[in-house]
Amino acid sequence: WLADPSSPEIYRICHSALARRSHGRHRATFLGITKEELAEQLRLWLSGEEMDAKAKKKTVVARTMRQPRKVCFVFSGQGPQWYGMGRELYLTNTWFRDRCEEYAAMFEKHPLDWDLRDEMSKMSNEESHLDQTKVAQVVMFIFHMCVARMLQRVGVECSAVIGHSLGEIGAACFAGIIDDETAVRIIYESSILMQQTTGKGRMCAVQLTPEEAMPFVKPHEDKMSLACHNSPRSVVISGEEQQLEECLRQIKA
Repeated sequence: WLADPSSPEIYRICHSALARRSHGRHRATFLGITKEELAEQLRLWLSGEEMDAKAKKKTVVARTMRQPRKVCFVFSGQGPQWYGMGRELYLTNTWFRDRCEEYAAMFEKHPLDWDLRDEMSKMSNEESHLDQTKVAQVVMFIFHMCVARMLQRVGVECSAVIGHSLGEIGAACFAGIIDDETAVRIIYESSILMQQTTGKGRMCAVQLTPEEAMPFVKPHEDKMSLACHNSPRSVVISGEEQQLEECLRQIKA
C-alpha cells in the first residue's frame, strides 16, 4: 500500500503516523525521501532480511518514553539567515505559504518598500536582499512564527519558548504575551531604525564579563559602549570603527 502510486502523499502518511495513531511501547523510524524508499526499508525490517550498512543507518528502533522530554522552541536573533532560507517550504507547502502571506499582509499596513513574495522568488544570492536589516528582520520574524505554528499544527507542542534579540519578539508573540499586530509593529520599527545605522559603526563579541570589559570601554565611552550582555562571560562591544579596533588591540594584549 505504501508504495502504491495511489496512496496519499508521503507527508500526509508521516503526519497520520505521528498525530493520528496510538503510540505503542516500541517504535520504528525509517528515514527516506520517497514512498518507495520507505516501503523498501519497512519491508526489509518486517521480513528480518539482512540490511546493508546504508539501510541500517536509516532505521531506528527504540522504546517509547513514558514521559516524553519537554520541548522548547528557540527563536534566534538576526544573523543566521541565508539566501534561500525557507524558500522550498514556502513554494511547496500551501499552509505555510498562506500563513506567511497573512503576516506579510500585516506588514503591508506599514510603508515597506519591498515585497515578501518578490523576495522569496529571488533566484540568486546576488538578487536577494536578506543582507539588509529591514528585510532580514521581517522575513525572520515571519518564518519564526510560521514554522513554530506549523510544528504545533503537526502535533509538536512546546513547554517553553525562548528568544534572543530579534527572537525575543517572536517568542513573546508565540507565547501570547503580545498579539500579532503589536509584534509586527515592533519588528517594523526595529528593522527601519537598525537599517538607518547600517555602516555607521561596528560590533564585536568578546569572552569577558561586563566588569572585565568596562575598563577597556571606558576610555572611549564617548564613541563606544557595552552593547549586550549575552552570558556570564560573553559581551558585545559596539562603537565607531577606529575606537573599537583600538579597544580590541588592548584586550588582545
